[in-house]
Amino acid sequence: MKQGNLEKKLEQNTVNLRSLMKNTSDLTMRYGKAGNVDICIVFCEGQTDTNQLANLIYRPINSIGNKESLLPERVMEIISGELLTAGEQKQVNTFDELIGSIYSGFCAILIDDELTARLSCLIGDSQRVGTHIGYQT
Repeated sequence: MKQGNLEKKLEQNTVNLRSLMKNTSDLTMRYGKAGNVDICIVFCEGQTDTNQLANLIYRPINSIGNKESLLPERVMEIISGELLTAGEQKQVNTFDELIGSIYSGFCAILIDDELTARLSCLIGDSQRVGTHIGYQT
């Protein structure tokens, strides 16, 4: 298991992240597609505001749709530059930065074939997020 930098494969990143976070039950991963590219929304239960998550993450990402196939870097550009507008935003490329940010209330968006994760600060309530809006665990 690699603890340094994120890898290009989404599945490997999520496996490594779960392992590094000792498979904590607070870690939530929601898988989906945007522009026919596999993505994963990652957050820590109780640290992330679920209303903000639905309104500021799920809805904008779902607006990308899957009618048109996009390159992974284009999906990242759309998410980073056009969709995510609320709160503090940042991009990370190491597991240490990613884990620290998730525990601090950031929601992470991992994209297959990308070496970075996009983060949005959504500190908030402890309500549980369902598997609505096209995402599943």
